[in-house]
Amino acid sequence: MSTKISIGSGQSLKANHWLWCNHCERVFQARHMRPSCFGGNQMCPFCNAQGYDIDIFDWDDFYRETPDFFPDFPKSEAELFHGRHCPLVGKE
Repeated sequence: MSTKISIGSGQSLKANHWLWCNHCERVFQARHMRPSCFGGNQMCPFCNAQGYDIDIFDWDDFYRETPDFFPDFPKSEAELFHGRHCPLVGKE
């Protein structure tokens, strides 16, 4: 039996899907999400008591919708690694 991995939109995710947390501004793959009290893996692996699934975004969709607004954001999956800090404002 596999554990359900999803984010606030209800979107089911594959384990290798890249996500970005609005609280700690780090990227990680869905397989690293922590279990929440609501069931399933829905929490950021880096935030303490923050970063629930409503604060986690699909990295690819987030970047694709706003590429000019975040010029320092990684531009491809090849630039991502677990825990990379991707701030919205300023440089890393």
